[in-house]
Amino acid sequence: CTAFDTNRVAVDEDAAKAFAAELDVPAIKAFGVNLAFDANFTGTACQFDSVDHEAAFILLFHALDFGSGWRLALHRHHGKGAFLTIKPGVETFFQLHPQLSSQELSEADRAEVAKAFGLEGNEEVDDLVGLIHQVIVELGTQTKDYGGLTQFVTVKLAAASKDQPVGDLVWDLIRTFPETFDDCYTINSQNVCLYKKAQLVVGEMYHR
Repeated sequence: CTAFDTNRVAVDEDAAKAFAAELDVPAIKAFGVNLAFDANFTGTACQFDSVDHEAAFILLFHALDFGSGWRLALHRHHGKGAFLTIKPGVETFFQLHPQLSSQELSEADRAEVAKAFGLEGNEEVDDLVGLIHQVIVELGTQTKDYGGLTQFVTVKLAAASKDQPVGDLVWDLIRTFPETFDDCYTINSQNVCLYKKAQLVVGEMYHR
């Protein structure tokens, strides 16, 4: 990002003010510690068979940690924002498919995904359901040679170099799951690459 020409960046101040005006500040403050706990991955009640199994869950979780563009629609749907929709949805989906096998992920049913995330029966969030389903299918399809997400993580963690283990893993995620992690865009003929999600996955793995 530091190489990007900031003179080409346009900030819509009216949109920023409108967003701030929509925030329910008293309600956010009322959540207090509970909101902080709910927004913390370590608060999950899911149980894991091994460290690598937990790492696979982290991969699934951060791959699906998006949806803020549907914030208002989600609040209209069930009174929750993106994160508090995605987190319990991932946990529910994990309970249904605890082994995170490639076959089960690649053959995931869109209706089952919508139900797991509590998003069924609402056209306003149907595109979000489609994207969640797309990511899950890619995670399964792209790991068929390994058998599942846990096996993929095991191999990649073992193969990471001693000199640059974090960087190796980030690039492995980007190359293996391009639709999910290749956050690179062209703006005015200039490439802008963020790779935020891939970095969050690896950062959480090492943190845990």
